[in-house]
Amino acid sequence: MEAFLDSLQSSLALSDEQIKDYTSALRPQITADYAQDESMMLPSFVYARPSGNERGEFLAIELGGTMLRLAIVGLSGLACASEFKRSKSWSVPDAFKVTGSGRDLFHWIAQRVSEVIGIENHRKWKAGFTFSFPVQETSISTGQIKLMGKGFASADDENECINVCLSEALKSIGVNVELCAILNDSIATLLAQAYTTPGKTSLSLILGTGCNSAAFACSSLFEAKLKNRGLIDGQSVVAVNCELSMFGKMQLPWTKYDHEVDQTSTRPGYQPLEQFTSGRYLGELVRRIWLDCPGRSSVCPKGFDKAFGLSGRIVSGVEMDTTPTLDFAIALLNEYHALPGSWSHTDVLLLRSIALLVSNRSAALIAASLVALGQALEVLNTDSIVIPCCGAVLERHANYLLRCQAHLNRLRPGIKLQPIQDAGLLGAAVSAAMQESLW
Repeated sequence: MEAFLDSLQSSLALSDEQIKDYTSALRPQITADYAQDESMMLPSFVYARPSGNERGEFLAIELGGTMLRLAIVGLSGLACASEFKRSKSWSVPDAFKVTGSGRDLFHWIAQRVSEVIGIENHRKWKAGFTFSFPVQETSISTGQIKLMGKGFASADDENECINVCLSEALKSIGVNVELCAILNDSIATLLAQAYTTPGKTSLSLILGTGCNSAAFACSSLFEAKLKNRGLIDGQSVVAVNCELSMFGKMQLPWTKYDHEVDQTSTRPGYQPLEQFTSGRYLGELVRRIWLDCPGRSSVCPKGFDKAFGLSGRIVSGVEMDTTPTLDFAIALLNEYHALPGSWSHTDVLLLRSIALLVSNRSAALIAASLVALGQALEVLNTDSIVIPCCGAVLERHANYLLRCQAHLNRLRPGIKLQPIQDAGLLGAAVSAAMQESLW
Protein backbone atom coordinates (compact mmCIF):
# COMPACT_ATOMS: atom_id res chain seq x y z
CA MET A 1 0.00 0.00 0.00
CA GLU A 2 2.84 2.39 0.79
CA ALA A 3 4.29 1.90 -2.69
CA PHE A 4 0.85 2.54 -4.22
CA LEU A 5 0.42 5.79 -2.29
CA ASP A 6 3.93 6.93 -3.22
CA SER A 7 3.12 6.31 -6.89
CA LEU A 8 -0.18 8.15 -6.54
CA GLN A 9 1.50 11.09 -4.84
CA SER A 10 4.04 11.24 -7.65
CA SER A 11 1.36 11.33 -10.37
CA LEU A 12 -1.22 13.61 -8.72
CA ALA A 13 0.71 16.06 -6.53
CA LEU A 14 1.93 19.05 -8.56
CA SER A 15 4.96 21.04 -7.51
CA ASP A 16 5.05 24.82 -7.87
CA GLU A 17 7.39 24.32 -10.83
CA GLN A 18 5.00 21.91 -12.56
CA ILE A 19 2.12 24.33 -12.05
CA LYS A 20 4.14 27.16 -13.58
CA ASP A 21 5.10 24.92 -16.51
CA TYR A 22 1.44 24.08 -17.12
CA THR A 23 0.55 27.80 -17.05
CA SER A 24 3.27 28.59 -19.58
CA ALA A 25 2.27 25.70 -21.85
CA LEU A 26 -1.45 26.56 -21.77
CA ARG A 27 -1.07 30.25 -22.60
CA PRO A 28 -0.13 29.81 -26.31
CA GLN A 29 -3.04 27.39 -26.80
CA ILE A 30 -5.43 30.05 -25.59
CA THR A 31 -3.83 32.61 -27.89
CA ALA A 32 -4.17 30.27 -30.86
CA ASP A 33 -7.82 29.65 -30.08
CA TYR A 34 -8.79 33.32 -30.46
CA ALA A 35 -9.30 32.92 -34.19
CA GLN A 36 -9.21 29.20 -34.87
CA ASP A 37 -11.71 27.43 -32.65
CA GLU A 38 -15.41 28.17 -32.97
CA SER A 39 -16.29 26.19 -29.84
CA MET A 40 -14.32 28.26 -27.32
CA MET A 41 -13.23 31.86 -26.72
CA LEU A 42 -16.64 33.05 -27.90
CA PRO A 43 -17.16 36.84 -28.07
CA SER A 44 -20.57 37.86 -26.72
CA PHE A 45 -22.61 40.87 -27.75
CA VAL A 46 -21.61 42.76 -24.60
CA TYR A 47 -19.26 45.49 -25.82
CA ALA A 48 -18.71 47.51 -22.65
CA ARG A 49 -18.07 47.19 -18.95
CA PRO A 50 -20.79 48.30 -16.55
CA SER A 51 -20.16 51.85 -15.38
CA GLY A 52 -21.69 51.31 -11.95
CA ASN A 53 -24.18 54.06 -12.73
CA GLU A 54 -26.87 51.78 -14.15
CA ARG A 55 -30.26 52.53 -12.58
CA GLY A 56 -33.81 51.24 -12.58
CA GLU A 57 -35.90 48.19 -11.79
CA PHE A 58 -35.51 45.13 -13.97
CA LEU A 59 -36.86 41.61 -14.15
CA ALA A 60 -34.02 39.10 -13.78
CA ILE A 61 -34.45 35.49 -14.92
CA GLU A 62 -31.94 32.70 -14.28
CA LEU A 63 -32.37 29.17 -15.58
CA GLY A 64 -29.86 26.53 -14.49
CA GLY A 65 -29.75 22.77 -14.67
CA THR A 66 -32.05 22.24 -11.70
CA MET A 67 -33.47 25.62 -10.65
CA LEU A 68 -35.36 28.60 -12.06
CA ARG A 69 -34.80 31.85 -10.15
CA LEU A 70 -36.63 35.13 -10.68
CA ALA A 71 -36.37 38.52 -9.04
CA ILE A 72 -37.21 42.15 -9.45
CA VAL A 73 -33.81 43.81 -9.09
CA GLY A 74 -33.46 47.48 -8.30
CA LEU A 75 -30.21 49.17 -9.32
CA SER A 76 -29.53 52.52 -7.67
CA GLY A 77 -26.55 53.57 -9.75
CA LEU A 78 -24.30 53.52 -6.70
CA ALA A 79 -22.26 50.54 -7.92
CA CYS A 80 -22.58 48.25 -4.89
CA ALA A 81 -26.20 49.12 -4.11
CA SER A 82 -28.80 46.72 -5.48
CA GLU A 83 -32.08 45.52 -4.03
CA PHE A 84 -33.75 42.18 -4.70
CA LYS A 85 -37.53 42.40 -4.59
CA ARG A 86 -39.92 39.45 -4.71
CA SER A 87 -37.13 36.99 -5.35
CA LYS A 88 -38.39 33.43 -5.82
CA SER A 89 -36.98 30.11 -6.95
CA TRP A 90 -38.41 26.80 -8.17
CA SER A 91 -37.04 23.38 -8.94
CA VAL A 92 -37.41 22.68 -12.64
CA PRO A 93 -39.98 19.85 -12.97
CA ASP A 94 -38.54 16.54 -14.14
CA ALA A 95 -41.18 16.39 -16.86
CA PHE A 96 -39.22 18.97 -18.86
CA LYS A 97 -36.08 16.87 -18.56
CA VAL A 98 -37.62 13.58 -19.63
CA THR A 99 -40.46 14.14 -22.09
CA GLY A 100 -41.26 17.85 -22.11
CA SER A 101 -40.54 20.18 -25.02
CA GLY A 102 -38.70 23.45 -24.82
CA ARG A 103 -41.96 25.26 -25.60
CA ASP A 104 -43.55 23.70 -22.53
CA LEU A 105 -40.55 24.78 -20.47
CA PHE A 106 -40.80 28.39 -21.64
CA HIS A 107 -44.55 28.45 -20.97
CA TRP A 108 -43.84 27.27 -17.42
CA ILE A 109 -41.21 30.02 -17.03
CA ALA A 110 -43.73 32.59 -18.27
CA GLN A 111 -46.24 31.50 -15.63
CA ARG A 112 -43.60 31.89 -12.92
CA VAL A 113 -42.76 35.37 -14.26
CA SER A 114 -46.44 36.27 -13.92
CA GLU A 115 -46.34 35.19 -10.26
CA VAL A 116 -43.34 37.40 -9.51
CA ILE A 117 -44.61 40.48 -11.35
CA GLY A 118 -48.00 40.10 -9.71
CA ILE A 119 -50.17 43.20 -9.66
CA GLU A 120 -47.53 45.24 -11.50
CA ASN A 121 -48.28 43.51 -14.77
CA HIS A 122 -49.72 46.79 -16.12
CA ARG A 123 -46.20 48.15 -16.68
CA LYS A 124 -43.75 46.99 -19.32
CA TRP A 125 -40.82 45.23 -17.72
CA LYS A 126 -37.33 45.14 -19.17
CA ALA A 127 -35.70 41.76 -18.52
CA GLY A 128 -32.34 40.06 -18.61
CA PHE A 129 -32.09 36.27 -18.91
CA THR A 130 -29.16 34.21 -17.62
CA PHE A 131 -29.50 30.99 -19.61
CA SER A 132 -26.95 28.39 -18.49
CA PHE A 133 -27.14 26.22 -21.58
CA PRO A 134 -25.51 26.25 -25.04
CA VAL A 135 -26.73 29.11 -27.22
CA GLN A 136 -25.56 30.41 -30.58
CA GLU A 137 -25.92 34.13 -29.97
CA THR A 138 -27.12 36.31 -32.84
CA SER A 139 -27.47 39.56 -30.88
CA ILE A 140 -27.50 40.68 -27.26
CA SER A 141 -31.16 39.65 -26.98
CA THR A 142 -31.45 36.75 -29.43
CA GLY A 143 -29.84 33.36 -29.79
CA GLN A 144 -30.56 29.89 -31.09
CA ILE A 145 -31.01 27.08 -28.58
CA LYS A 146 -28.56 24.21 -28.98
CA LEU A 147 -28.88 20.77 -27.37
CA MET A 148 -29.36 21.80 -23.76
CA GLY A 149 -27.93 18.74 -22.07
CA LYS A 150 -28.14 18.46 -18.24
CA GLY A 151 -30.99 16.00 -18.72
CA PHE A 152 -33.28 18.28 -20.73
CA ALA A 153 -35.25 16.72 -23.58
CA SER A 154 -35.16 19.68 -25.97
CA ALA A 155 -33.99 18.30 -29.30
CA ASP A 156 -37.25 19.37 -30.94
CA ASP A 157 -36.47 23.00 -30.10
CA GLU A 158 -32.86 23.07 -31.27
CA ASN A 159 -32.16 26.21 -33.34
CA GLU A 160 -35.28 27.95 -32.02
CA CYS A 161 -34.74 31.54 -30.84
CA ILE A 162 -34.84 31.91 -27.06
CA ASN A 163 -36.36 35.38 -27.29
CA VAL A 164 -39.14 34.21 -29.58
CA CYS A 165 -39.93 31.16 -27.41
CA LEU A 166 -40.12 33.14 -24.17
CA SER A 167 -41.80 36.22 -25.65
CA GLU A 168 -44.54 34.14 -27.26
CA ALA A 169 -45.13 32.30 -23.99
CA LEU A 170 -45.33 35.57 -22.04
CA LYS A 171 -47.65 37.14 -24.58
CA SER A 172 -49.97 34.12 -24.53
CA ILE A 173 -50.74 34.76 -20.84
CA GLY A 174 -50.81 38.54 -21.07
CA VAL A 175 -47.47 39.30 -19.41
CA ASN A 176 -45.82 42.48 -20.67
CA VAL A 177 -42.06 41.79 -20.67
CA GLU A 178 -39.38 42.79 -23.14
CA LEU A 179 -36.35 40.53 -23.13
CA CYS A 180 -33.38 42.90 -23.53
CA ALA A 181 -30.42 40.63 -22.90
CA ILE A 182 -29.53 36.93 -22.93
CA LEU A 183 -26.25 35.80 -21.38
CA ASN A 184 -24.64 32.73 -19.91
CA ASP A 185 -23.77 32.32 -16.25
CA SER A 186 -20.05 33.09 -16.59
CA ILE A 187 -20.73 36.43 -18.28
CA ALA A 188 -23.54 37.20 -15.81
CA THR A 189 -21.05 36.66 -12.97
CA LEU A 190 -18.53 38.91 -14.69
CA LEU A 191 -21.09 41.72 -15.12
CA ALA A 192 -22.39 41.40 -11.56
CA GLN A 193 -18.94 41.90 -10.03
CA ALA A 194 -17.92 44.55 -12.57
CA TYR A 195 -20.99 46.56 -11.55
CA THR A 196 -20.00 46.47 -7.89
CA THR A 197 -16.24 46.99 -8.42
CA PRO A 198 -15.86 49.00 -11.65
CA GLY A 199 -12.40 48.78 -13.17
CA LYS A 200 -11.10 45.88 -11.08
CA THR A 201 -12.87 42.93 -12.70
CA SER A 202 -11.70 41.30 -15.91
CA LEU A 203 -12.27 37.58 -15.30
CA SER A 204 -14.96 35.40 -13.70
CA LEU A 205 -14.99 31.77 -12.61
CA ILE A 206 -17.77 29.19 -12.36
CA LEU A 207 -16.85 25.88 -10.72
CA GLY A 208 -19.62 23.52 -9.75
CA THR A 209 -20.88 20.54 -11.70
CA GLY A 210 -18.91 22.02 -14.59
CA CYS A 211 -16.41 24.84 -14.98
CA ASN A 212 -16.22 27.99 -17.09
CA SER A 213 -14.83 31.48 -17.16
CA ALA A 214 -15.60 34.76 -18.87
CA ALA A 215 -13.41 37.77 -19.51
CA PHE A 216 -13.47 41.37 -20.63
CA ALA A 217 -10.93 41.51 -23.45
CA CYS A 218 -9.75 43.90 -26.12
CA SER A 219 -12.02 43.42 -29.14
CA SER A 220 -9.03 43.67 -31.49
CA LEU A 221 -7.87 40.27 -30.21
CA PHE A 222 -11.02 38.75 -31.72
CA GLU A 223 -11.03 40.58 -35.03
CA ALA A 224 -11.65 37.43 -37.09
CA LYS A 225 -14.65 36.35 -35.01
CA LEU A 226 -16.08 39.87 -34.88
CA LYS A 227 -15.53 40.84 -38.51
CA ASN A 228 -19.20 40.44 -39.49
CA ARG A 229 -20.60 42.18 -36.40
CA GLY A 230 -20.25 45.74 -37.70
CA LEU A 231 -18.73 47.15 -34.52
CA ILE A 232 -18.81 50.91 -34.21
CA ASP A 233 -16.06 53.23 -33.00
CA GLY A 234 -15.57 53.06 -29.27
CA GLN A 235 -16.51 49.38 -28.94
CA SER A 236 -13.01 48.34 -27.90
CA VAL A 237 -14.01 45.84 -25.20
CA VAL A 238 -15.93 42.59 -25.55
CA ALA A 239 -17.09 40.12 -22.90
CA VAL A 240 -15.89 36.66 -23.93
CA ASN A 241 -17.34 33.28 -22.95
CA CYS A 242 -14.07 31.37 -22.66
CA GLU A 243 -15.47 27.82 -22.34
CA LEU A 244 -12.74 27.06 -19.82
CA SER A 245 -13.82 23.42 -19.53
CA MET A 246 -12.37 22.70 -22.99
CA PHE A 247 -8.86 23.89 -22.17
CA GLY A 248 -5.73 21.83 -21.66
CA LYS A 249 -6.05 18.63 -23.68
CA MET A 250 -2.36 18.60 -24.59
CA GLN A 251 -1.04 20.30 -21.45
CA LEU A 252 -2.84 18.60 -18.54
CA PRO A 253 -0.97 16.04 -16.38
CA TRP A 254 -2.93 12.97 -17.47
CA THR A 255 -2.96 9.82 -15.33
CA LYS A 256 -4.50 6.49 -16.23
CA TYR A 257 -7.54 7.44 -14.14
CA ASP A 258 -8.06 10.62 -16.15
CA HIS A 259 -7.84 8.62 -19.37
CA GLU A 260 -10.42 6.15 -18.04
CA VAL A 261 -12.85 8.94 -17.18
CA ASP A 262 -12.31 10.58 -20.55
CA GLN A 263 -12.71 7.41 -22.59
CA THR A 264 -16.00 6.55 -20.84
CA SER A 265 -17.44 10.04 -21.37
CA THR A 266 -19.97 10.78 -24.10
CA ARG A 267 -17.46 13.01 -25.94
CA PRO A 268 -13.86 11.98 -25.21
CA GLY A 269 -11.43 14.87 -25.33
CA TYR A 270 -14.19 17.49 -25.37
CA GLN A 271 -13.94 19.00 -21.87
CA PRO A 272 -10.62 17.88 -20.40
CA LEU A 273 -10.16 20.60 -17.77
CA GLU A 274 -13.69 19.99 -16.49
CA GLN A 275 -12.89 16.31 -16.04
CA PHE A 276 -9.79 17.17 -13.99
CA THR A 277 -11.40 19.80 -11.79
CA SER A 278 -15.19 20.01 -11.54
CA GLY A 279 -17.58 18.71 -8.93
CA ARG A 280 -19.04 16.08 -11.23
CA TYR A 281 -15.66 14.40 -11.66
CA LEU A 282 -13.85 14.81 -8.32
CA GLY A 283 -15.81 11.98 -6.74
CA GLU A 284 -15.50 9.80 -9.82
CA LEU A 285 -11.71 10.09 -9.85
CA VAL A 286 -11.54 9.25 -6.13
CA ARG A 287 -13.83 6.23 -6.68
CA ARG A 288 -11.69 4.87 -9.52
CA ILE A 289 -8.46 5.30 -7.58
CA TRP A 290 -9.95 3.62 -4.51
CA LEU A 291 -10.97 0.57 -6.55
CA ASP A 292 -7.42 0.39 -7.92
CA CYS A 293 -5.90 0.28 -4.42
CA PRO A 294 -4.31 -3.09 -3.58
CA GLY A 295 -6.85 -5.28 -1.80
CA ARG A 296 -9.71 -2.76 -1.97
CA SER A 297 -11.64 -3.85 -5.08
CA SER A 298 -12.64 -7.19 -3.53
CA VAL A 299 -14.70 -5.50 -0.81
CA CYS A 300 -16.59 -2.74 -2.62
CA PRO A 301 -18.40 -0.02 -0.66
CA LYS A 302 -22.06 0.39 -1.55
CA GLY A 303 -22.34 2.45 -4.75
CA PHE A 304 -18.64 2.29 -5.59
CA ASP A 305 -19.37 -0.33 -8.28
CA LYS A 306 -21.23 2.23 -10.39
CA ALA A 307 -19.80 5.09 -12.44
CA PHE A 308 -20.23 8.36 -10.54
CA GLY A 309 -21.37 6.37 -7.52
CA LEU A 310 -19.31 8.59 -5.21
CA SER A 311 -20.41 12.23 -5.10
CA GLY A 312 -18.29 15.31 -4.59
CA ARG A 313 -20.43 16.12 -1.54
CA ILE A 314 -19.33 12.94 0.23
CA VAL A 315 -15.71 13.51 -0.78
CA SER A 316 -15.88 17.02 0.67
CA GLY A 317 -17.34 15.69 3.91
CA VAL A 318 -14.52 13.18 4.27
CA GLU A 319 -11.90 15.86 3.58
CA MET A 320 -13.51 18.18 6.09
CA ASP A 321 -12.96 15.79 8.99
CA THR A 322 -9.50 16.61 10.34
CA THR A 323 -10.04 15.05 13.78
CA PRO A 324 -7.78 12.21 14.95
CA THR A 325 -10.72 9.81 15.30
CA LEU A 326 -12.39 10.65 11.93
CA ASP A 327 -15.75 9.91 13.58
CA PHE A 328 -17.71 12.22 11.27
CA ALA A 329 -16.17 10.79 8.09
CA ILE A 330 -16.70 7.22 9.29
CA ALA A 331 -20.37 7.90 10.07
CA LEU A 332 -20.87 9.65 6.71
CA LEU A 333 -19.40 6.75 4.75
CA ASN A 334 -21.27 4.14 6.80
CA GLU A 335 -24.52 5.95 6.00
CA TYR A 336 -24.05 6.44 2.26
CA HIS A 337 -21.43 3.87 1.21
CA ALA A 338 -21.64 1.02 3.69
CA LEU A 339 -19.10 -1.77 3.91
CA PRO A 340 -19.70 -5.14 5.57
CA GLY A 341 -19.26 -4.22 9.20
CA SER A 342 -18.01 -0.65 9.29
CA TRP A 343 -15.46 1.61 7.65
CA SER A 344 -12.20 1.30 9.53
CA HIS A 345 -10.09 4.26 10.57
CA THR A 346 -7.35 3.01 8.19
CA ASP A 347 -9.71 2.82 5.21
CA VAL A 348 -11.15 6.28 5.83
CA LEU A 349 -7.67 7.72 6.21
CA LEU A 350 -6.74 6.17 2.87
CA LEU A 351 -9.85 7.52 1.14
CA ARG A 352 -9.22 10.97 2.63
CA SER A 353 -5.61 10.95 1.39
CA ILE A 354 -6.81 10.11 -2.13
CA ALA A 355 -9.49 12.79 -2.01
CA LEU A 356 -7.03 15.47 -0.91
CA LEU A 357 -4.64 14.61 -3.73
CA VAL A 358 -7.45 14.87 -6.29
CA SER A 359 -8.94 18.13 -4.97
CA ASN A 360 -5.52 19.74 -4.42
CA ARG A 361 -4.65 19.01 -8.03
CA SER A 362 -7.97 20.50 -9.12
CA ALA A 363 -7.36 23.71 -7.17
CA ALA A 364 -3.86 24.06 -8.62
CA LEU A 365 -5.04 23.53 -12.20
CA ILE A 366 -7.91 26.02 -11.86
CA ALA A 367 -5.54 28.67 -10.50
CA ALA A 368 -3.01 28.04 -13.25
CA SER A 369 -5.69 28.10 -15.96
CA LEU A 370 -6.99 31.45 -14.72
CA VAL A 371 -3.50 32.97 -14.76
CA ALA A 372 -2.80 31.57 -18.24
CA LEU A 373 -6.14 32.93 -19.47
CA GLY A 374 -5.53 36.35 -17.95
CA GLN A 375 -2.03 36.54 -19.43
CA ALA A 376 -3.19 35.44 -22.87
CA LEU A 377 -5.98 38.03 -22.87
CA GLU A 378 -3.66 40.71 -21.47
CA VAL A 379 -5.99 41.54 -18.58
CA LEU A 380 -3.60 41.07 -15.66
CA ASN A 381 -2.16 44.53 -16.10
CA THR A 382 -3.05 46.05 -12.73
CA ASP A 383 -1.78 45.29 -9.24
CA SER A 384 -5.22 44.33 -7.92
CA ILE A 385 -7.53 41.94 -9.84
CA VAL A 386 -10.85 40.68 -8.47
CA ILE A 387 -12.19 37.43 -9.94
CA PRO A 388 -15.83 36.87 -8.96
CA CYS A 389 -16.55 33.21 -8.46
CA CYS A 390 -19.45 30.92 -7.69
CA GLY A 391 -20.42 27.28 -7.88
CA ALA A 392 -20.73 24.40 -5.43
CA VAL A 393 -17.06 23.40 -5.45
CA LEU A 394 -15.88 26.91 -4.62
CA GLU A 395 -18.66 27.54 -2.14
CA ARG A 396 -18.92 24.21 -0.32
CA HIS A 397 -16.02 21.86 -1.00
CA ALA A 398 -13.79 21.67 2.07
CA ASN A 399 -11.24 24.53 1.99
CA TYR A 400 -11.14 24.45 -1.81
CA LEU A 401 -11.38 28.21 -2.24
CA LEU A 402 -8.52 28.80 0.20
CA ARG A 403 -6.31 26.26 -1.59
CA CYS A 404 -7.04 27.75 -5.00
CA GLN A 405 -6.31 31.24 -3.64
CA ALA A 406 -2.99 30.04 -2.21
CA HIS A 407 -1.93 28.81 -5.65
CA LEU A 408 -2.94 32.14 -7.21
CA ASN A 409 -0.90 33.99 -4.60
CA ARG A 410 2.20 32.06 -5.65
CA LEU A 411 1.55 32.30 -9.38
CA ARG A 412 0.49 35.93 -9.61
CA PRO A 413 0.16 37.99 -6.42
CA GLY A 414 -2.68 40.52 -6.44
CA ILE A 415 -5.42 38.26 -7.80
CA LYS A 416 -8.29 37.73 -5.39
CA LEU A 417 -11.07 35.17 -5.76
CA GLN A 418 -14.26 36.88 -4.60
CA PRO A 419 -17.31 34.69 -3.91
CA ILE A 420 -20.44 36.44 -5.16
CA GLN A 421 -24.05 35.69 -4.32
CA ASP A 422 -26.97 35.90 -6.75
CA ALA A 423 -24.60 36.64 -9.64
CA GLY A 424 -26.92 35.17 -12.26
CA LEU A 425 -29.77 37.46 -11.26
CA LEU A 426 -27.70 40.60 -10.68
CA GLY A 427 -25.77 40.08 -13.91
CA ALA A 428 -29.02 39.68 -15.85
CA ALA A 429 -30.38 42.93 -14.40
CA VAL A 430 -27.14 44.82 -15.07
CA SER A 431 -27.08 43.60 -18.66
CA ALA A 432 -30.68 44.73 -19.21
CA ALA A 433 -29.84 48.12 -17.69
CA MET A 434 -26.80 48.49 -19.95
CA GLN A 435 -28.98 47.90 -23.01
CA GLU A 436 -31.58 50.42 -21.83
CA SER A 437 -28.88 53.07 -21.51
CA LEU A 438 -28.04 52.60 -25.19
CA TRP A 439 -31.58 53.40 -26.39
